[in-house]
Amino acid sequence: MQYSNMIKQYLYNILLSLDQLLNTILGGDPDETCSSRVGKYYNGSIFHKAINKIFFWQKDHCAESVDETEGSDAVFK
Repeated sequence: MQYSNMIKQYLYNILLSLDQLLNTILGGDPDETCSSRVGKYYNGSIFHKAINKIFFWQKDHCAESVDETEGSDAVFK
């Protein structure tokens, strides 16, 4: 693996873990990202619109991020 690819993967892993940590702090499943949770339960909300603006290069980031295998350990839906 090239050095630049290693750095990209490292940064991706850090951002993913921070996303999952934020979701956990907000009462979600520790293995699920905020985008997946918002895509499942808050479609059309201000959260949905804000996350999709952050990921402007994807048509509907939240819908594409939904992971149906995660979310069962959420405290709040």
